[in-house]
Amino acid sequence: MGEAWLQQSNGPWVERFHRNPALETDSGARVMAVDRGRMVDRDEPPLLKSRSQLTLNQAREHWKARVKAGWKRVEPQW
Repeated sequence: MGEAWLQQSNGPWVERFHRNPALETDSGARVMAVDRGRMVDRDEPPLLKSRSQLTLNQAREHWKARVKAGWKRVEPQW
């Protein structure tokens, strides 16, 4: 999983899933970051509310749960 984006179907929230090599361990475990934010206005930067650090498997489960809840895959938002 490189970088992927999900958007809440009936709300403003967007999540960006991406690798975070800086936190990977010597054992080679992949660490993913999930940035949560929303677009405020076209002329303003996005409002980033949180960043979660997850293992690759946790990130996949989080993605599946979001899709099951109605979130949609979108193009990069910021």
